[in-house]
Parts: sequence; structure tokens; C-alpha cells
Amino acid sequence: MVLEAGDVLYIHCSYITPPHSKYVICICPNWPLFFFINTEPRRITPDAQVRITPAELPFLDRDSYVDTAQALTFSKNEIAKSETIGSLPENIKRRIREITNNHKHLPLGHKKLVDSNLI
Repeated sequence: MVLEAGDVLYIHCSYITPPHSKYVICICPNWPLFFFINTEPRRITPDAQVRITPAELPFLDRDSYVDTAQALTFSKNEIAKSETIGSLPENIKRRIREITNNHKHLPLGHKKLVDSNLI
């Protein structure tokens, strides 16, 4: 699988409780780093959530939120077992870049990766 920034994967997350599969957005294929897509916004970081709708991403069954407060990684094996759903449209990439540039939660290095990769 050739992974690119902006790709959406459906991946099994063994370290969350309870373990289950989630949608994630690749923000850097080289490290690799991802943002979670959640069905509820994270209350402790409301300024770092990007609302997305099923009209924008048809695989969603309800309004959801990209959590840009932290980037997470998966092993090559986990990524290889994941399902590639597609790539983000430009308008969502732009909103993610804008939000990450305007909040204090994400480390500067990760902000730079988002800004340079999600173009």
C-alpha cells in the first residue's frame, strides 16, 4: 500500500477501550502520523476539532469530528491490514490546516507536517 497525506484509512485500534476499528486521516506517510475521526468532539480540546459531515465524506453515517489535538501512529503491520477508504477533499484539508495553525495543542513539528503535507 502506498500511503499519502490526506488518505483516510479504516484501521483496527487495539490500544483504545474497547478495541475497535476507526477512521483515521494520514497527515504524514513517512512517520506515519494520523488524526482520529470521532463521532463526538473531544470536550477538553474543542478548538482543535474539525466538524465533517456525511455530505462531505459519504462513508460517514453521521456528523463527525477530526481530532487535530494529537497525532498518533500505527505499525506497518497495522497499516497493511487496514482498509483505504479514499482521500480527503481539498476543503477539508484546508480546514484541518487552518485549525491546526490556530490551536496550541499540537507540537510545532506536527503542525508543520500538517501544513506542508495536506495541500
